[in-house]
Amino acid sequence: AFKGGEIASGIYTDIRTKVRDNGGVYFRSVYVLLEDGTIANVALKGSAVSAYSDFMNENSNKVEGQWIVIASAKDMKKGATKYSTPVFEIGERFTSDEMSKADEAYKVIASYYDGYTGKDEPTPEPEEDSEELVF
Repeated sequence: AFKGGEIASGIYTDIRTKVRDNGGVYFRSVYVLLEDGTIANVALKGSAVSAYSDFMNENSNKVEGQWIVIASAKDMKKGATKYSTPVFEIGERFTSDEMSKADEAYKVIASYYDGYTGKDEPTPEPEEDSEELVF
């Protein structure tokens, strides 16, 4: 919690009600490679999590070595609430230079997670852009 202390611990489906009752919101963190080779973190929440999960379930064997593009958003409505969700698409294949950058970025992220989970010595966390993207 922002004020300190633990709100809940466990699998999200088991603790969801307690988390929400305390103002918590689920975010799915996706690390991405930008065209210039830097690593960014995209924090998805709400309908964007479902859209990304559906896209990955349908395309998990097609995305390696290719750009994933968000070129549009789909307008939705639930009751009186209007919102939009990102439309994920498979883009162009990586060039050999882009693939090299992707391999290096993967090593950085893998090293970070190895340190975070205790598999290795901790390494600095990749820089994250703090801007929240609204879809």
